[in-house]
Amino acid sequence: MRQNNSFLNSLVTVRVARKGNCKLLGNPRDTSKKTYKLKSKRWFVNLENDPSEQINLANKHPNIIAELELQYNNWLRHNTTI
Repeated sequence: MRQNNSFLNSLVTVRVARKGNCKLLGNPRDTSKKTYKLKSKRWFVNLENDPSEQINLANKHPNIIAELELQYNNWLRHNTTI
């Protein structure tokens, strides 16, 4: 779903929120078929500077993390059927 240059998605337990070049994954998982789990519950990247999403900037941008989490939670509240 796209709204105002934002992308939001919920895939099983992985949560994704994106606004511009900022992308936040909640409960990320490694899709490279390796056997380890990522330790962080939040994975935040700037796609312009890190298009391969290798560097987690979550600890450096708490305000952006909070904004994207709010954006995701608002989307989820309005798009979930019970």
